[in-house]
Amino acid sequence: MKKWIALLSALLLTLSCAMAESPDAGHTALLSLDANPSTGYSWSGSVLGGDAVRLDSAEGTFVPDDQAGTLVGADGQTQYTVTAEKPGSSIIAFEYRRSWEDEAPEQRVYLAVVDQALNLTITDVTETGVFEGAVLSLNEEDHTALIEHESLGEILAQFSLEMRLPALDEQIVIYTDGTMTWSLPAGMNVLAWRSLAPADAGNSAGAAHPSSPAGTAD
Repeated sequence: MKKWIALLSALLLTLSCAMAESPDAGHTALLSLDANPSTGYSWSGSVLGGDAVRLDSAEGTFVPDDQAGTLVGADGQTQYTVTAEKPGSSIIAFEYRRSWEDEAPEQRVYLAVVDQALNLTITDVTETGVFEGAVLSLNEEDHTALIEHESLGEILAQFSLEMRLPALDEQIVIYTDGTMTWSLPAGMNVLAWRSLAPADAGNSAGAAHPSSPAGTAD
C-alpha cells in the first residue's frame, strides 16, 4: 500500500512540474463570416499592423449550414480562430473575392486587443476604422500625415515610429482603432496602412497586404 502511495505521489509531482513549466496558451476567439464557395467567392484573412494575435490560416474553415451535406451550393460560414500572442493590438482584415478577380466586393476589418493576461477582445471597425484619402502633407518630426478624406475633410494620421511614412500625394488606406480626437483636423492613430494603386482608388476593398515594420508591404 505504501508503495502505491509513493508512486502516486511521484506521479502527481511530475504532472505538477510539467504544468508549471508549460507556457500559458493564448486566449482564442472564433470569427464567422457568411460565405458560399459555390459562387467562386472565398474569404482571405491577414493580420495587419502588429503581432498581438495570429490567425489559424488565411483561408479559414468553411462550415456549411446544411450539416447533412445534402444541399448542393448551400450557404455557410467561413470560420477563423484568432489566438492572442502577446499584449498589444492588431488589425485583422478579411476580403471576399474570386481568385481571378482584382476587386473584392466585401471587406471586414476587426480590431483585436490583447491585455496583459492575454484576454482577447475583438471589435468590428469596418465602418468606423477604415479611411481612404490622399496625403496632403507630411511631418517627419511628429511622424504624422495630413490626409484628405472625401467626407471628413482633413485627417491628421499619427503613425508609429516603426512605420514608414507614405509619400506626398499618395492615395492610401489607413486602419485605425475606430476612435478620433474632436480637434480640427480630427486625429487618428494608425495601426496599419497600405498604398492604393490608381485603379483601386475609391475602392478600399482592394488587395490588402500585411504590414511590415516599415509600415506596408507594398
